[in-house]
Amino acid sequence: MANPEHLAILKDVDTWNEWRKLNPEIAPDLSDADLHEAHLAHANLSETKLEGANLVRATLTEADLTSADLANAWLSHATLTRACLFQAGLNASHCRGAYFGQADLREAPLRWADLREANFSRAKLCWTYLEMANLQGAYLAGADLSHAVLYEARLTDAILDGAILTGAGLWETMRSGWSIKGVICERASWDSVGVKVIEYAPGEFERLYTGAPTIELHYKKGISRFELNTLPLLMHRLAADHPGCVFHLRSVEESAGGVNVVIVVEEGNAEELHKDALRLQELQIRARLSEERELRMERLVEKMATEFFGAVPKIVEAAKVNRVSLSGGTINIGKIGGGSHDVIALNDLTTVEKVMSEILSRRTELNLPSTALAQLERSIQEIQTELTAKRPARTAIHAPLKTVRNILEGAAGSAIATAVWPTITNSWLPAVTKFLATLYPA
Repeated sequence: MANPEHLAILKDVDTWNEWRKLNPEIAPDLSDADLHEAHLAHANLSETKLEGANLVRATLTEADLTSADLANAWLSHATLTRACLFQAGLNASHCRGAYFGQADLREAPLRWADLREANFSRAKLCWTYLEMANLQGAYLAGADLSHAVLYEARLTDAILDGAILTGAGLWETMRSGWSIKGVICERASWDSVGVKVIEYAPGEFERLYTGAPTIELHYKKGISRFELNTLPLLMHRLAADHPGCVFHLRSVEESAGGVNVVIVVEEGNAEELHKDALRLQELQIRARLSEERELRMERLVEKMATEFFGAVPKIVEAAKVNRVSLSGGTINIGKIGGGSHDVIALNDLTTVEKVMSEILSRRTELNLPSTALAQLERSIQEIQTELTAKRPARTAIHAPLKTVRNILEGAAGSAIATAVWPTITNSWLPAVTKFLATLYPA
């Protein structure tokens, strides 16, 4: 509650100011005081407790409110022309329609303040804390907002023509319909901690963030590398489909549940552009999903090929006495005449090179023509070279594996090969060629 003695002195501003000079050690307490429509021009109210005070329509022209506590105070339609509010506490204050023309509000905390339709013409608001403040429809033309913290502030329909925004923090600000003609902004941050600073050339900030219609493309759970890399293609296609329209990419920024891509429409039918942008985004996402499926299939095929070749030595060893059959990617080996089957785990990549070496060492047993033999040797050498790489690639061995397959098929159908290698051609060779035909169709 306000101190009654202090309230009595304040009835005359000259008397009040003289009392303040004679008693500098006293911090006046005017908390919750009813001062609506009071005439307090030129009053020395520095470091005064005015928390919750009613100053509606009060006149505070050129008043000194340095470091005053005005938290939750009511200043609606008050006049504070050229008032000094340096470091004054205005958190959660009610200032709708107040006039702060040329006022000094440097370093003042105005978090959660209601500043709707307030007039800050040419006011000093640098280093001011305006987190979650409501500045809807406020007039800030020519105001100095350099380094002001405006996180989650509402700036819809606000006028900032000719204002200075260099160094301001603009994370999650609401800016639809704002006017920023001639705004000066050399740099600004858009993240929640003010670390990611973006530099702007003269006039660039106005061009990028003017209150033109925008298109927002939302990517749930974030944007993939594929979608980010194909974003320029989406923009190019949109431009090709809408000749004469002018638009540009404003930002790619995190939002609730994902990432928003914001496109500013400078000229053209924003509604039609939005429809087409959503259609192209859908195609983009489908392409990404298709690529992911293809990669998964490629990895699966690569794994199956690796596992198969890892089992070939065991198949060769067992071919004379065992029955060999294929089921999907599993090779089953069971003793002839027996009911049980041993399932071999096909997972040893290093045995591929051993299998190639074994085939190479026994190539003469196939009685191949010289040209086919030379082809087989070259293909096996290509496979062996790739397998020595740190991370063998399936695409690099695709072609030589197909060649090996074709040659083995030829050997399997050869009467000479059948005579020389009957057990192999009856079991191992058909299994190999069948499996390779599944992996690498001609």
